[in-house]
Amino acid sequence: MIGLLVGVALVLLIGIGYYLIEKTYDFELLGLFLIVGGIFLLFLHVIVMSMTTYGYLQFETKVQITQQTINSARENNNTIELAAISQSVVGMNQQIADKKFDNKTLILDMYIDDRIDTLSYIK
Repeated sequence: MIGLLVGVALVLLIGIGYYLIEKTYDFELLGLFLIVGGIFLLFLHVIVMSMTTYGYLQFETKVQITQQTINSARENNNTIELAAISQSVVGMNQQIADKKFDNKTLILDMYIDDRIDTLSYIK
């Protein structure tokens, strides 16, 4: 939702820049700066928002694969494999905790997919 509001604000910024160029004579340079800066920031915003979804889906796949590997090792009673995987499980759980914390505390949390809160820790 905040990402959409940022996009709308950037489009309004571009509109204000266009208005300054077309309707005023004293602020043409400022209008040009607002248009160029607004277009650049809007382009950057769209790219980062799309990368956010891609990054989440990639991370979710890693978590699911790790969970399936753990479940498979438990079903086969393979203690050696469980021991070998335990370090990656701890690392994955730390990454989940870090991403959940960042999603709640960072100023730019709109660039962290909110679906990260639905991921559960690997047991």
